[in-house]
Amino acid sequence: MLPKVVMPENAVSANLLIRHSEAAPGKIDEQRILSRKGVSLCYDMSNFYKLLITHLAKLLRIGEENIRYICSTLPRTLLTGEKLLGKLCEPNSLLDYIALWELIEDGEWEKRHDKEGIDLITQIQEIIATPNIMEIPEFVQQQKNHFDFLQDSSKKFRLTVALGHEAGLSMVAKSFVNEDDLGLNELDSYLVWLDNNGSPVSIQKIIPIKF
Repeated sequence: MLPKVVMPENAVSANLLIRHSEAAPGKIDEQRILSRKGVSLCYDMSNFYKLLITHLAKLLRIGEENIRYICSTLPRTLLTGEKLLGKLCEPNSLLDYIALWELIEDGEWEKRHDKEGIDLITQIQEIIATPNIMEIPEFVQQQKNHFDFLQDSSKKFRLTVALGHEAGLSMVAKSFVNEDDLGLNELDSYLVWLDNNGSPVSIQKIIPIKF
């Protein structure tokens, strides 16, 4: 069963921002591909997202030709688009991953949290709630890149489906969702409704289920 989705009155377009599936370990992060579990997860959630995208197109009263499929330039998002949606997504560097964790306290923050076994979503919530971290120039740039992406995509297509990375996607959502909804597990997503100016008017967290 799909989650209840309501299109706001002042919304004219939408972005479905999906976090990539599980990636295999690798020495060079930019070259990591999906793990076997990540591929399997894509197949499990494929029907959910295909039905959701069809439902969103109906709400927007558009056809398939008005839906744009985008990913970052990293292999794990491109592969997620292929396995999850059956689409060859167009790479866009505004969605690219920046190794932000390594910038906090010269990497000591990440080491400490990993040692304590703190999960990624809790780390994301802590980062976004800490002003001096969010003021790090690279964090500011990452957030700006994602909002620039939203504005650009809304000018060209009524519905954009984008495969991206956790930190950037949650930075988009941070002012629009409850703290408990910050942070995405693999293949979770944010549905972003946009107005005529390409500015978000509401954001809903989507947690897929196997159909």
